[in-house]
Amino acid sequence: MPDLQRTTEGPTSAENAHATIARSFLALGTGEVVARLIAFGAMLLVAHRAGAEGLGVISFSAAVLLYLSRVVDAGIDMGIGIREVSARRDTLGEFIPAILAFRLLLAVIVGGIAGLASFALLPSPEGPVVALYCLTLVPMALSARWALTGLDRTTSAGIARVGGELAVFLSVAFVVRSSVDLWRVPLAQLIGDSLAAIIVLVGLRRLGVATGLRWNAAIVQPLIVPHIAPYVGSTLLGIVLFNADVIVLRMFRDATTVGLYAAAYALVSFLLNIGGTYTLTLLPSLTRLAVDPAARQRVFEEAAAKVFLVVFPITIGGAMIGAEFLAALYGAEFAAAGPVLAVLLISAPLSLLRAVATIAIVAERKESVLLRVVAVSAVVNIALNLIVVPRWGMIGAALVTLATEMLRLALSQFYASRLGFAVPRVTRVWKPVVAGLLMALLLALPPVGRQPWIAIPAAAAAYGVVLMMLGALKFRGGLPELRV
Repeated sequence: MPDLQRTTEGPTSAENAHATIARSFLALGTGEVVARLIAFGAMLLVAHRAGAEGLGVISFSAAVLLYLSRVVDAGIDMGIGIREVSARRDTLGEFIPAILAFRLLLAVIVGGIAGLASFALLPSPEGPVVALYCLTLVPMALSARWALTGLDRTTSAGIARVGGELAVFLSVAFVVRSSVDLWRVPLAQLIGDSLAAIIVLVGLRRLGVATGLRWNAAIVQPLIVPHIAPYVGSTLLGIVLFNADVIVLRMFRDATTVGLYAAAYALVSFLLNIGGTYTLTLLPSLTRLAVDPAARQRVFEEAAAKVFLVVFPITIGGAMIGAEFLAALYGAEFAAAGPVLAVLLISAPLSLLRAVATIAIVAERKESVLLRVVAVSAVVNIALNLIVVPRWGMIGAALVTLATEMLRLALSQFYASRLGFAVPRVTRVWKPVVAGLLMALLLALPPVGRQPWIAIPAAAAAYGVVLMMLGALKFRGGLPELRV
């Protein structure tokens, strides 16, 4: 099977690439933050109107759908589609309809089998709710947000994301009144996802990009075995890895302990999801700069440094005031999860730096390497959880997460280095380290550190001021610009 062609169209220098990445992330990242907050609001509505049991049904159904959606996505939204669109700008009229047709076929097959199985194997109301959620696989398959991201047109992608979640929220607000109405929640999701897919298709048509459904085996088949299959395998294993600590923790501890751990992890997960959105905006530039290894290395290295600059103060500040923040956000009993949050936040920079290395690997079309890294990490993670959690509980689970992220970063950067992405220089991070340490001194003052709603803006302001003094933060046209 022929190898996919690359094109140098797009950014031709590291400077142009950084400007493009910044604009793309501003639009896509803002949309992601707003959309996740709206989605959280919808879940709060379900919790208030359907109770804890109703929320449990929806949460279980969403967890099942997560696995199914990763199969139907086929790695397209998660990186492959973004990379290929960036490299195939002259043949998008053939590529996009072929991928949409392929994903629609997957949605019909996977959704049909899973829907029937849920009716047959799951009790009510979980069975019918999961079956209805399977319908949302169709608009998800027909969404082409990945194409807009690959074209660096992320404003429309962000608008689609927010518009879809807003439609879900409004639908839930109007039609869900009690636990009897749980079956309407997946239908609300179907409406929102359909609206989001339509907004994306309209955005593509306004760019003059052909859309539709046209099967093309010559496009799809060369992607399946070397790229799609290992990428889907790595994402499914990644979900297993993501859930392993909670599952093992529940095996050896009570539900309260799991709830404390989950509350701490939810904050870290939000941070990682936004960081993951940033790494996706790197992919088009890394793909198009393949012909200029020096410029590509500069983009890679500066992206890693910027990730560290943003996450480092959150790691330090969160570790110092984590207990107080959890108590203020969730309630006094959740302060016990403060040490857990501190450990998990230490793992956050490692996870996001690993994500940068992972995107570099995807840019080089080496999805089989990702499967290898995740498989090794999953085995180690599960083994460590079974050894550590029975003795040290939730703090042990957090330490295993930290150890796993260290392993994943080491493996990912090792393989990225072999593909031409050298380890970023340590000298790149001295400015955020200095600013972070000075910020920590401020948080150490009792009047500040004990009041999280005062500590957070004060720490952010102090960190920003020091960065500006060091020349790492400048403002151009009213927008912040990071220089590391």
